[in-house]
Amino acid sequence: MKYILDVDASKVIEAVRSTGVTVTPAMMHYAHYLISNMKAIGTWQNSLAVYGFVGGTAASHKFNWKDLRDVDAAFRLVPATSGGAVITNNQNGASGAVGAAGLNFACFNTFIIPSTHLTNGNFGYSFYVTIDNAIADVSFGNVTVTNTIQGVIRRDIIRSFSGINNLNTTTANTYNSVSNQKGYHLAKISGVNLDYFFKGLKETPATSTTSGTGAITTSLFLLGRNQGSGTGVGSAKTYGYYDIYNSAPTDLQAQQQSQIISNAQAILNRA
Repeated sequence: MKYILDVDASKVIEAVRSTGVTVTPAMMHYAHYLISNMKAIGTWQNSLAVYGFVGGTAASHKFNWKDLRDVDAAFRLVPATSGGAVITNNQNGASGAVGAAGLNFACFNTFIIPSTHLTNGNFGYSFYVTIDNAIADVSFGNVTVTNTIQGVIRRDIIRSFSGINNLNTTTANTYNSVSNQKGYHLAKISGVNLDYFFKGLKETPATSTTSGTGAITTSLFLLGRNQGSGTGVGSAKTYGYYDIYNSAPTDLQAQQQSQIISNAQAILNRA
């Protein structure tokens, strides 16, 4: 069967192929479906970085689909690890290592610095959990002594999402825990309001707080969070997708995006 790919999907597939991966029809369909449908609803245009995790290898997973150059300035992913911990890459996506007290962790460095590349009070982030086989988890972010951007989904304990609002302080919401975090999570901040969607449904926060002040001048991590001074906390869950929005999606886009990403993961049999 001949596939007519979206032009950006074709570039992604060629980048993946260049790493030595044997590209399958399902991989081509996945990239085309994901990118073409994101373009249709406007979330591709609003994304600073998209990490589709296709190909099953460290080399194929590193690419930012919005800028496929293999350089830090393109926000490609580079492992940030300590104590011999490693990131696992396979057909289900990527998983890190939790670590303890900032030691023996494994995450991805995005090279995205919030104070430089994002607008306070107008951005978002999302991720898709393909395998939830760990209780403790920090999925994404950067935490400093003053401000925080992060997504925490600790099964049966807490879900917490935070972002820097337009007052340059942190808005942090907690949500009731769930027993299985598999699926699509999206958090966005507009002004001072932070909203979180799980599987396309907007969740009601159990608590909401505003605190801290100051810029975050170091980079965001995936599969964990950056805690500064070379330390981090990772995640042992497996992720099939991440993105970072430099303009907050609307509620409708958040719902539509959930369906697109979930359908895309099903193409690779990891929904």
